[in-house]
Amino acid sequence: MKFPALLIDTSTRYLAFARVEADGVGKLIAKTAADNGEETIDQAVAELFPKSEEIAEIWLGEGPGSFVGLRSSFAYARMLAMLSGAPCRTFLSSRL
Repeated sequence: MKFPALLIDTSTRYLAFARVEADGVGKLIAKTAADNGEETIDQAVAELFPKSEEIAEIWLGEGPGSFVGLRSSFAYARMLAMLSGAPCRTFLSSRL
């Protein structure tokens, strides 16, 4: 894993976002799902990473979970990975 890493999981009604540093210290943001999913994702990522260039790797929860929630986070993470050049990997959400 490259650090700092961005973790996103939107498979449940609670959206989880985290910034993980190499020393294991990080910051976690949890929000409830709302109608404006992409905006919620964008705000949380901006709070964790004010400069998107800082993101070394993206980890994305792949569910199982809500199709709409997963679709939103996958689209956002894919776009962010393409713009930043950071690799994007998935993990089983049940392992959180």
